[in-house]
Amino acid sequence: MTPPSPGGVVAVVVADLPEPDVWAPLLGVPMAARTVDGLLRSGVVGRVVLLVRPDVAERARLVCAGLPVVVHCGPRPDAAALVDGADCVLLHDGTRPLTPPTLVADVARAAAGQRVVVPVVALSDTVKQVDEHDLVVGSPDRSRLCVVQTPQGFSPDLVEAVLAGDVMPEQAWTRVGEPAVTVPGHVLAFPVRSRWDRELAELLAAGADR
Repeated sequence: MTPPSPGGVVAVVVADLPEPDVWAPLLGVPMAARTVDGLLRSGVVGRVVLLVRPDVAERARLVCAGLPVVVHCGPRPDAAALVDGADCVLLHDGTRPLTPPTLVADVARAAAGQRVVVPVVALSDTVKQVDEHDLVVGSPDRSRLCVVQTPQGFSPDLVEAVLAGDVMPEQAWTRVGEPAVTVPGHVLAFPVRSRWDRELAELLAAGADR
């Protein structure tokens, strides 16, 4: 498969949700900025469209000054026009600051020949089924279960549907009504949404920054 050219891949980062605060510092660097940096360091993303709330738009522009980043603070569907000319669009969650650049590249390469691509990791937690009385009645077969991550890769003509509404980024693939091809995800591509997540991310980022 021919590797995607940097100019042909545009990444859209969802950073416009009120919680968690993606502009809070993670070891002194805003979480969203780390997310953008990981995309650009992949070597395959030529441009990033950063979706933000109006109240942080100016801060986002200052943080991303000098980078190939377009800050968008309007309705999400309007951002679809900013990916015109792309061969492939990656939708990424701004709360996943430690996503390895190699995973970004893997998704982009797979998306060059597919309509929808999602990274997944095996489900490690024990999951139980309960009935209408909240009683445990069984255990699903974990071998066929997985956890969906981002970035997710899409054909450009699907972007408007992907950005419709306030869907969470990891659920974006469900909006297009097409089968999703999977690629192996990565344990570091986890979302930072709780205090425990942040403490873990800071420990891991400290090791990576040394």
